[in-house]
Amino acid sequence: MSILNLGLQSVGLMRQEMGQEFEHLIEGCNTMEAIREAAINEPRLKKELKQSLQPTIDEPFKTFDAATEQEIDNLWESILQLDPDLNKDTTRQFKHVKNMGGNEFCEICQPLSGDKQMFEKLANFPDLVPGNKNHYMSFKEIYGKETNEKHRPSLKSKSNNNTTNSNDLQLKPTQQYVRNVGQCVLCIKCNRPRVLYSKCKVKQEMIRKLHSFLETVDYSCGATFVDLTNLSFAINSKARENLNTNREGTSNTEQNQENEMVRDLFKDIFVNAKLSCQQEMERTYYSTKCFMAVCFNCGIADIEIPSSNDTYPYCNECEIGPGFKRKRGKGLKFGGEEYQKKKAKKA
Repeated sequence: MSILNLGLQSVGLMRQEMGQEFEHLIEGCNTMEAIREAAINEPRLKKELKQSLQPTIDEPFKTFDAATEQEIDNLWESILQLDPDLNKDTTRQFKHVKNMGGNEFCEICQPLSGDKQMFEKLANFPDLVPGNKNHYMSFKEIYGKETNEKHRPSLKSKSNNNTTNSNDLQLKPTQQYVRNVGQCVLCIKCNRPRVLYSKCKVKQEMIRKLHSFLETVDYSCGATFVDLTNLSFAINSKARENLNTNREGTSNTEQNQENEMVRDLFKDIFVNAKLSCQQEMERTYYSTKCFMAVCFNCGIADIEIPSSNDTYPYCNECEIGPGFKRKRGKGLKFGGEEYQKKKAKKA
């Protein structure tokens, strides 16, 4: 299930349909616990559910063609007939309800219970907007204005405690373990670089293989390289099988040898699997001059390099955000090519 959760989002796990009586029983069951409780009340449900799963056991996953751009445009044209103000390029974590209603012929909305003119003046509920003195602006100040969710509290980084017990690393993070790899992997969701660690110095040949592999996978905070390698190899193997050919003409034996080499590589290289996209940068990121300086809060590189080595760098947007508090460290080091360029400009 861990691989399913990691790499197969939006996948439906199919089964054969049961009788109408049993389908009705589990219709409102959203968890395995709820299904077990339903089976206690109706003992036959367990047997029926097992039988419905049998036809799909050991069957390979099947993929369906994604919607074409033309199909998406056709669907969107239909949606715009209902609400011309919608924008398909804008996505949000939370959907704000747009007031429709007021049409006496509508079969969906309930009739208005209040004054229609007052209803038409109602605006959408606004997002949080920073105000003065580390407070948000009042509802009265921003109601009726266009806002966005970039200051949503859950987007703000939570503190990250890099201790041995707080991660799934098989070693305690140290400066030397960071230098042994000198590489990061970028999260595709939060765009924060996450540090790679190794007890032993990694040779340049293996670094090149590491880069090649990371280009083939999409890493997100919380994943491990074991999960990523297993999923990547499984997908590549199935793709070659479907195409009845091998990528770049390599034989199955050569491909298996390459896969084993990558697996061996990640026996020595680790990433903190307890990190989440809500957590700030790792403190070990700033323990060497291996990496370019980025904002400690959001990971963006457009920052001013601190004049002292006891203050973490922050971008302007994070500094003016509500509740901002600058964090300090000891012996912080800001390096990488970007740092050298900024240093040269200042000189």
